[in-house]
Amino acid sequence: MKIDIYSHIVPRKYWDSVMRIGADRLLELGSREALGVELTRTLWNLAERFRIMDNYDALIQDLTPSGPPLELIATPQEETKRIMMKNLSL
Repeated sequence: MKIDIYSHIVPRKYWDSVMRIGADRLLELGSREALGVELTRTLWNLAERFRIMDNYDALIQDLTPSGPPLELIATPQEETKRIMMKNLSL
């Protein structure tokens, strides 16, 4: 059995919310994260991730939430709202 402890996820509802408030700011900072999240379906589409995992009998993943540093793109009030949304999405 293998346990993958470096598996990241970005809940879709949370990511869409972050993009609404900070897409322009992320581009200003030169972040490629937005493109990477969109292209890597298994970060936000858990059904796709589980479909792939079904091909490996002895694999367990410890999923870790990921995303850009909110302090770079959001006000403290927006940060709190987004963190609560991320936690509820897990």
